[in-house]
Amino acid sequence: MLRQLFQHASYYTIANILTMFAGLISFPIVTRIISVADYGLMTLMASLLSIAVVFGKLGVQHAIVRFHAEAVSDGPQGENTFVSTTMLSLLVFSGVTTAVWLGAAFWAPLGWIGGAQVRELLILTAVLIVVRTFDSGIANIVRAQQRSLAGSLYGVIKKYLTVAAVVGVLLYLVPGIQGFFIATVVVETLTTIGFMVYILRGTRISTRLFSFPLLFTMMAYGLPMLAQELAAMLLLQGDRYVIQSKLGPEALGIYSAGYNLTEYVKSVLVLSFGTAVIPMYTKIYVDQGKAATKEFVEKSLHFYVIAAVAMCFGVSAVAQDLITLLASAKFAEAATVIPWVSFAMVLEGANPLLGAGIFLRKQSWIIMVLMIVAAAVNLGLNFLLVPEFGILGSAMSSCVSMLLLSSGMFVTGRREVSTALPVWHLAKMVVAGFIAWWLATRIHTDWLVVRIGLRLIVGAVSLGILVVLLDPMVRQQVQALVRRRRLAT
Repeated sequence: MLRQLFQHASYYTIANILTMFAGLISFPIVTRIISVADYGLMTLMASLLSIAVVFGKLGVQHAIVRFHAEAVSDGPQGENTFVSTTMLSLLVFSGVTTAVWLGAAFWAPLGWIGGAQVRELLILTAVLIVVRTFDSGIANIVRAQQRSLAGSLYGVIKKYLTVAAVVGVLLYLVPGIQGFFIATVVVETLTTIGFMVYILRGTRISTRLFSFPLLFTMMAYGLPMLAQELAAMLLLQGDRYVIQSKLGPEALGIYSAGYNLTEYVKSVLVLSFGTAVIPMYTKIYVDQGKAATKEFVEKSLHFYVIAAVAMCFGVSAVAQDLITLLASAKFAEAATVIPWVSFAMVLEGANPLLGAGIFLRKQSWIIMVLMIVAAAVNLGLNFLLVPEFGILGSAMSSCVSMLLLSSGMFVTGRREVSTALPVWHLAKMVVAGFIAWWLATRIHTDWLVVRIGLRLIVGAVSLGILVVLLDPMVRQQVQALVRRRRLAT
């Protein structure tokens, strides 16, 4: 069983890394081809589509993995009933959502939706609501069937085909944001249809097999998660709507470039860490109890602090140069938000540890309430700070709201696992990070790439030395490694 777990996890991990690289490839190309304002509008449309797809799924996708095994225990007929109920309900939900989307596009006043260009994009991208809803449904069916290799290959192939199509269309056919979404619509539609045909071959889908009792059971499970999903989106993406309304698409484009660049770094540290740590401490909790879980969580948090400090100060040391190198000088102002956004992201990454007790007690409703409160605070602070401080005010709002969420998760999670915050350790690491940042930023040379490389090397080496000197736990690990090397030789 464990071997199968590691095998499935390895497929998804490799797929996530390959997908991240595809994003890093497309980011510098897209930001150079389209204008700053179009980049801002592109991210706004992506956010709107994400919210629409949530309503298109209506929580059903969360229930697929949970109820698949029970539904198919009756054999092929059970599988056919489950797939028919799932896919037909997703078709109806996404169809209704798309109809509302198109209704807003055709009949809402232009002032409400942001102008004629936004209307055109709403019409162009409407089909993506259905496509991405089915994409989520089929991906979860694949997960439930434990066909991780097929699901991973599909995700990687779709991502790289989309990147290739977007770059090709922007360069040679339709420049600008319209070209971006035309390529996206074509590739995602074709790949999703192709994957569905491949996965569902041999499965009978019919309205006669549709089961309302099964649908109601799945929705009862999934609808509470819908509220949590929407709250999370508002927390992470709500600032874009405020920036668009108060500052315009160009400011939104600059902010989004800095946010997206930091998110690529986050995907290495935060996503991989969060994916791995929850199953690990859950197993420890079941097998060894609270005391062992508390010890594991505190030790993990200890090392996470080091990685988080390295990420925040490292990204800050090269922010200006990195955004100029990858996105061009027209996005240089985005460097001002990167330190703040990186801090918010490492707080987000710490939540699985800070709120370990919530996850262990399966109290998802607490996370939902905390996210709703944090999202409301984030939006309120954005309306207050953006007119005064511009995009920096939005980044500051993200920090405050994420700090509020993390604090809430820590306080409520302590009822089950009384984790101690490593305050003194955090203070030492912040001092070490600041010293490493200061030393790195003393490096000056006219060669941009060389300057980035030297700053990262100086920062990493100096921070590594300081961590070994200041942290006994790391020092013990280093000494043990040296002893093993000596014994091996």
